Amino acid sequence: MIRIDTPQGTLLFEEKENTFILAGFEGGGTVLNVPERIGAGETERPVTAVARKALLNSNLKEISLPSTVKDIGDWAFSKATHLKRFVLRGPIGDLSAVTLGKGIFEGDQGLESVCLGYGEDDDLSFLLAATVSRLPATFLMRTGNLGTEEWFKSFDASLSSYIAESDFTGYSERILCGEEDISYDGIGSVDGELLGESAAYVREKRKDKSALCLLRLMRDKNLSAASKELFEDYIRKHALGKEDDSAWQALKTFYGDSLEYVELYCNVVRPGKTEIGAMLADMGKQGIEIKSFLIGYKGESGSGDLIEDLLL
Repeated sequence: MIRIDTPQGTLLFEEKENTFILAGFEGGGTVLNVPERIGAGETERPVTAVARKALLNSNLKEISLPSTVKDIGDWAFSKATHLKRFVLRGPIGDLSAVTLGKGIFEGDQGLESVCLGYGEDDDLSFLLAATVSRLPATFLMRTGNLGTEEWFKSFDASLSSYIAESDFTGYSERILCGEEDISYDGIGSVDGELLGESAAYVREKRKDKSALCLLRLMRDKNLSAASKELFEDYIRKHALGKEDDSAWQALKTFYGDSLEYVELYCNVVRPGKTEIGAMLADMGKQGIEIKSFLIGYKGESGSGDLIEDLLL
């Protein structure tokens, strides 16, 4: 095992056939930038792979790999609950030549951006991360047409199918997998399902669906008019004030500190003064900028005098 000290921590490498394989990381750093080559002179070798489970359970927030890496082992970055950004630096001639192992991001629910072959966040990188954290369509990361118009159509087709499926889909599998003792609302029992467990599962699934719709509407490259209307309709049906307000809950939970997303939500839902007042009351300690926007928003009622009502 070869150890390379960096300002972020110690990188562990295995040498194999005149190349190096990243095998682990030790240290308290949160950003890992793996070099393209290790050594000097005649001993210099490229880093060409990441070993199986190399960074399992890491506390890293960002991982950047060089374009020389062509093989990423199974579960290489799984259960990295703090991981937000992953970059496989480019240029990469043929991304399909890079072998991505199974479950490389499994359990990385905080992942926000995956840049494969380039270094800048864009619509593709955010949507790729969604295929890991929310949308059950990991095949979209392995396809050869990554980033093309066809890829975006495949993403939208997958999201459309996901929001159309029953909200109970997957619940029975969770029970059969031995998780019947896990309650989403603190009431669970090993003796079977109690009132509230399945309802909580449905609420969380609708929140995920809503979060995906909001994300796609915000990252709208190659978004067709039909898909746009479908995703907007889902948000409207689950807005604050409806029987199920999952879209509002998703906005608060995942995008509540983003004025862009709050504006998007309002432009889709077109809330009136009553709904705006309810939003303000439910936002708690959200930012002043967002609250100011809501107070001045001219929604369904066409009025911007909400502040006078609040002062009363």
